[in-house]
Amino acid sequence: MRTAILLPPGCLFSEAQPNSMETVVRTMAGVDQGGETRIFCCQGADDGVSTAVDALPAGRIRMPTLIERLRAFRPDVIEHHQQVKQALAVQQALPDTPHLLYRHNALRPPRHTHGERTTKMQDGSVMSRPPQALPDGMTQDRNGKGTTPGYMPGFGNDFETEALPGALPQGQNSPQKVNYGLYAEQLSGTAFTAHMPERTWCYRIRPSVKHVGRFAPIEVPHWKTAPNVLPGVTSLGQYRWDPVPHSSEPLTWITGMRTVTTAGDVHTQVGMASHVYLVSQSMRDEYFYSADSELLVVPQEGRLRFCTELGVIDLEPQEIAIIPRGLVYRVELVEGPARGFVCENYGQMFEMPGRGPIGANCLANPRDFKCPVAAFEDREARSRVVIKWCGEFHQTFIDHSPLDVVAWHGNYAAYKYDLRAYSPVGAILFDHPDPSIFTVLTAPSGLPGTANIDFVLFRDRWLVAEHSFRPPWYHKNVMSELMGNIHGIYDAKPKGFVPGGVSLHNMMLPHGPDRNAFEHGSTEPMVPARQVETMQFMFETRFPQMLTKWAATEMPLQDDYVDCWQSLEKKFDGTPGTK
Repeated sequence: MRTAILLPPGCLFSEAQPNSMETVVRTMAGVDQGGETRIFCCQGADDGVSTAVDALPAGRIRMPTLIERLRAFRPDVIEHHQQVKQALAVQQALPDTPHLLYRHNALRPPRHTHGERTTKMQDGSVMSRPPQALPDGMTQDRNGKGTTPGYMPGFGNDFETEALPGALPQGQNSPQKVNYGLYAEQLSGTAFTAHMPERTWCYRIRPSVKHVGRFAPIEVPHWKTAPNVLPGVTSLGQYRWDPVPHSSEPLTWITGMRTVTTAGDVHTQVGMASHVYLVSQSMRDEYFYSADSELLVVPQEGRLRFCTELGVIDLEPQEIAIIPRGLVYRVELVEGPARGFVCENYGQMFEMPGRGPIGANCLANPRDFKCPVAAFEDREARSRVVIKWCGEFHQTFIDHSPLDVVAWHGNYAAYKYDLRAYSPVGAILFDHPDPSIFTVLTAPSGLPGTANIDFVLFRDRWLVAEHSFRPPWYHKNVMSELMGNIHGIYDAKPKGFVPGGVSLHNMMLPHGPDRNAFEHGSTEPMVPARQVETMQFMFETRFPQMLTKWAATEMPLQDDYVDCWQSLEKKFDGTPGTK
């Protein structure tokens, strides 16, 4: 009997640095089954552990190579570990071979009837996702706050939550003595006198002055901060990159951050930075917070868990999370390796855009934003706390977990949002609207109507305009646009802009559909058409986005991207009529 064991991307089957999944596989594969067993994994484990290991190349050729080698091996059974996406692709290619799926952690149940929260198997059955267990030693508020367990619904609400009964004071913020011997502490995200002050009162085991000690500078070489204008790095141009490949290097949330662009000035709290993150291992006894910015996290691959001072957020592709300035958290890898995008906002906090004539509904609805209920750790362990402050990184060491907020109330907190709940609006008679109509969140600047950052989403939707060019038209504008592809095909660039890829069109640089998209948009039948299986986003800012050295020299640039417009032909011949 021939058995093929398929590890997910990022697994090296290294004897020197095994992860828990590889340890399970190594143990199971060591049992004599009276046949041949071959393990398919990524390149990088050069430890001579077994001649039955088949190392696969990284990147886009990984899957076709895997299919080719499986067909050559002709297994009697294929055993998949962890990754459903890979398993379904292989099952489609080899439908006559029995397939087994081994899950190494639990899956969550549906949270929205309109969003895909289940896995449909070949026989038509549906596998639901049971809830994730909390990290060991963490206690969470179990009282019901809404329809999604572990979360409270609403945007900008004044929430209250307690993980232990009676821990939250009533009628005042700072009593002389707090129940359970807790300390009262306020976390402020705005000035005290702001028109709508953002603040949260925390009731914690230790005040946060006990969560830091003496600071020592450290190097985080790939995480850059504005201003970061470098001689010899040209940001003037239209750029597009392939997905950043995973590596064999173990990377955490901190070490795996790769800055693509910076804009503005962190010291004056204006502007932003865009990053790609690669995460292959969890932070252990390690915590992080940024004094510089709030972070908008957009996963593209893999699943992460953000264990914050105010509660736990589980995050997967097609969801986003906002981690506010000053909030301490730890990032755990739930399913990986993980890759995604981050917008680092130095300025005013993200808010929902004004809907104007649209009215009270559509776009992102407040009820779909989810804030975590209180959860805390009372754990003694030597721990490292990393702080980002004015673009510099420092570390300090403490002897306990800083995630010790037992209860809290306020409107300054982390939250998540399911992008599948976004309801786009658009032209329903003729013409294509401005991309601003697709804004999910906006961070205002001092200039009304001109955002410090707009987060814009292009998801599956109906196109119904008549006698109209339906793809985005050719344009150049004052805003700088960095786009990322979460999954699917983008209608203005049907080729080359692949999931995990990034493009940059800086201020006042022309861009728009390539020739194929133009010809299709010019000739397609004027009947209702649905854009399906597509989700792209844009970080748009009023500032020019300056490339980092890493983006200019190491990120997988598509050198031929600007050539996508070269084949556009001159149709004008001086005679009237459509051409």
